[in-house]
Amino acid sequence: MGFSPVDSKPEWVPRERQEGRRFIVTGANRGIGLATATGLAALGAHVVMVGHEGSDAFNEAMDRIVMETGCTRDHLGYMSLDLRSLDSVRQFAKSWAQRPEPERSIQGLINNAGIAGMPGLSPDGFEMCFQINYLSMFLLTRLLLPYLAPAAGDSMVPRIVCVSSSAHLFTLGLPTDEKYLRTSGGGFFSLRYGESKLCVNSFVRQLQARLPADKAHVFAVHPGSTASSFWQSFPAWAQRCIASVAQDPSRGARTSLFCATEPDLVSGGYYADCAQASASFWLGRADAADLLWQKSCAWTGLSPKSLITMDVTTFAPRIREILQNSDLSTVSAKKVRRQLEHVMRVSLDAYKGDIDEIIKQQFQQIHTETQQRQAQQHQYAQQYAQQQGQMGGVFGVSQALPGLHIPSAGGVAGAASGSASSPLPGEAPRKRGRPRKPENEKKQQRKKRVVDPNKPKRSTGLSKPMKLSPDLSSFLGQKYEARTEVVKSLWKYIKERDLQDPIDKRYILCDDKLLVLFHESRLYMYTMNKLLNEHFIKPTPEENAEAIALLGLPPSQSADGADVAAPTSVKAEGSTHSPAPSDGDTQHTGDEDEEDEEEEEEDDDEHDVKEEAQPTSASTAVDSKPSLPKSLSPPAAISSGTSAPLVLPPMPSNINGAGSSGI
Repeated sequence: MGFSPVDSKPEWVPRERQEGRRFIVTGANRGIGLATATGLAALGAHVVMVGHEGSDAFNEAMDRIVMETGCTRDHLGYMSLDLRSLDSVRQFAKSWAQRPEPERSIQGLINNAGIAGMPGLSPDGFEMCFQINYLSMFLLTRLLLPYLAPAAGDSMVPRIVCVSSSAHLFTLGLPTDEKYLRTSGGGFFSLRYGESKLCVNSFVRQLQARLPADKAHVFAVHPGSTASSFWQSFPAWAQRCIASVAQDPSRGARTSLFCATEPDLVSGGYYADCAQASASFWLGRADAADLLWQKSCAWTGLSPKSLITMDVTTFAPRIREILQNSDLSTVSAKKVRRQLEHVMRVSLDAYKGDIDEIIKQQFQQIHTETQQRQAQQHQYAQQYAQQQGQMGGVFGVSQALPGLHIPSAGGVAGAASGSASSPLPGEAPRKRGRPRKPENEKKQQRKKRVVDPNKPKRSTGLSKPMKLSPDLSSFLGQKYEARTEVVKSLWKYIKERDLQDPIDKRYILCDDKLLVLFHESRLYMYTMNKLLNEHFIKPTPEENAEAIALLGLPPSQSADGADVAAPTSVKAEGSTHSPAPSDGDTQHTGDEDEEDEEEEEEDDDEHDVKEEAQPTSASTAVDSKPSLPKSLSPPAAISSGTSAPLVLPPMPSNINGAGSSGI
């Protein structure tokens, strides 16, 4: 790990507490990793300790942290990860993605784990130092990028700290030859350790250059020569030499803590002794650094262009939940993706095809389960009706399979996108309704009426003055304002300060003033109007009059959303008349509006599509609507020749040997 005098580090004291922030620390059960986890816990952070040594070793480490810092055990956690295996890294990321939203957000990732002097190849076929110190760290960081986000109400950008070493200064360049990297070359004082740390420094620079500035700040750190189990693979005489100049692990962890918590640092740099330091000139070779990035992506199966990489199969439970809470007759893959993006707080456009496939699979599964339940319900209804001697026919099918609109290359919906107008296989053909009859003469005459130019237009109420909450009033500097003007002012504020997320413009990065209004650090733009409703208060008549006067609005504005109509009578010499309608015009009143609406509803009811009850088998007479009924509803129609409706009793616990759990 390089050598540096014990007394070279300046004294540094953390300036900020870390309450509400979550950090992942790899190799956290001993040495510098344990000291780093202890330092973060002492500052109030929630620390997830990661390693492969097993739960017993980490329980002992957590007990030690609790004893030294006085923090509670619920501020500490443990997850298993073996950096010798890329599959273990992928499994760790998949497990992390399944955590609930508050516990999935990461404010800091400390890539501390590392080895030296260990010969041999990893299970993936790479030289052991190269894989553990660099390649697995590369994959882990890339897979966790989607979950890096500031804590609620926190303005500090998430941190990624990668432990490097001054040994990277004593190398012959970045290793990019795969044949070389797949041969064992580790051992005491091998160049392989320094080369792996040079790769770490290159990764830090490459990642920071590709990330938006507000997504994460990335640092490489040199902890200095530290007394720890890191040197256990070295010969005894070498360990004694190192121990003579080594420092305590708590001092070795200071630079990691410095970069993880100190505000206003230069990101993408190399730090030692709690200050920025000079790195190897080999890092200036942009062609070699880019080649290493491209090959690392290929070795780990990641995209070299898209930084946000995730396993979309982990979204299946959330997609199913969204579908179950949606109207399946109108839902589309796009709507599901947008809801999923809102939950995950990340753009999923790069995974559109894969996610659409999962949506179709979940849709078909839900629909199949619904059909099976409804088939059992229908079978029970038939059996009960036969027992009562009222079964003159069976129940008709009146609803089609709803469509899931997923466009394909040919413009035709996919396997799950059944047409709402086409019957299911084996289902009776649907009857088409008669065309709407022509409007009667009375209605046609009313439609020819001339609109009174003096009558004010109807309004939606969005332009009416509203009383503002104290927070919104403080933000805008006024007591009353129309909804539309409030939204315009907010968007002007957002645009002027460039508060839209550069990765996904649909999200707004709230500053301190917007946090007071919305209580979210990253706001989905389409929910802004809904949240604003909490800040609008309907004014009293006196307040409405005051608002109209302050805003300079015409007196016809009303806060309840209805216009105050101007008088249509003409006053002359003390008499008042209403202007008579001109020839050919028809006078129209509000009562006639209501009559029109009632007649239209009656006409609609007369021309609803009617179905004839067709005798079919139980397997085909199944209502295909995917909503899952909580209880059995009475059949829609029974051709029994009697007018009395058939009322079903509660479903028995067992029908033909089938338990009630299947209903």
